[in-house]
Amino acid sequence: MRRNTVRIHITYSIKDFDIVQTNGGGALVVSLEAGPVGALYLELLTELQTFLASSNPNAEEICSFLVLRTFRFWNGERAFISFLEHDGTFRRFDYFGLSDEAMRELGEIKLTDNTPMAEAVRTVDVVVAGQEDIGTKWKKESLLPHEWSNRTLVDVPMIINGIPRGVIGLVLATRVEESKEFLAFVKSASSAVVLHCVNALGLKPARIRSRGFELTDRQRKILHLMTQGLTNSAIASKLGFSESLIRQETVKIYRELEVANRQEAGKIYQEMAEAERDKA
Repeated sequence: MRRNTVRIHITYSIKDFDIVQTNGGGALVVSLEAGPVGALYLELLTELQTFLASSNPNAEEICSFLVLRTFRFWNGERAFISFLEHDGTFRRFDYFGLSDEAMRELGEIKLTDNTPMAEAVRTVDVVVAGQEDIGTKWKKESLLPHEWSNRTLVDVPMIINGIPRGVIGLVLATRVEESKEFLAFVKSASSAVVLHCVNALGLKPARIRSRGFELTDRQRKILHLMTQGLTNSAIASKLGFSESLIRQETVKIYRELEVANRQEAGKIYQEMAEAERDKA
């Protein structure tokens, strides 16, 4: 299993935060201002990265950690992660601190909607909204508390290879100033989460839900048997094909699903099955 590597550099200015993708994984490079504030941010980012690397959490668990640990000094209250689907719509949310009813009321959010999370993707930048912004500049969403005073909404784009692919949303039960230090911190936290999602979660579930993969019936049967733990030889025997053909088809399946091994392909297959059940 690939391990994520973090390189955190403390310098005297906040200038850069980015994911450096490599064939073997990636590295999170963070520049923080020296001093008490920089030290606090460094500690929180290190804590987040340790959690991501050691616990291999899913998106919902990441949301809970962001609320309860990473943003605890800002009275973290709610968090969600949502990936943008191919039609420019946010449909599926993983969340913490929000009721299922509130998320059902939220429904779909389109990239063209006048909401902070859509704006974060459109501008590829962090959106920080306070009481004076909600209901005036921005459309109020059901994920926001009914009592909005002294709270701050922070939406951070999840950027992969320069393209915004989703949003991390946070509700903090305190007013937060939009300082360059805080913006650098939230972008760095988002980069750590993105790196984990790319390497550990693969971002495949969002793609599965947004479009159907072009697999032949034979490839689907092979993929199904792969998830049951059958070897290429066993699959060939069961389907009546040569083992060489099964190997060739497996390569094509991996290429179409954009995966590297059976474990990743199995996750995709489970998502495909869930998507088909949802449609039924």
